[in-house]
Amino acid sequence: MIREVFVVIYQHRHGMDVSAHASHGQAYAAVAEIARTWWNERADRSAAGDCSALSDEEVVDAYFTDNEGEFYTIEEAKVDFPD
Repeated sequence: MIREVFVVIYQHRHGMDVSAHASHGQAYAAVAEIARTWWNERADRSAAGDCSALSDEEVVDAYFTDNEGEFYTIEEAKVDFPD
């Protein structure tokens, strides 16, 4: 059975992390969690120190904008799982 998976590729100063998710929404939520986890390590600290009130879109945008050397992509892939 062929299924779609959504692969998050997160590049950062220590290398790269890769994770796979069943939906685009789950993949984007994983990116938001990365941003929240590393919020205090971002290059641009002009935004508030507490990101808990930000939506996923806001936290991802604020974290990855002008955060030199860190970026992410979400790629869709088709995987053939055995029946």
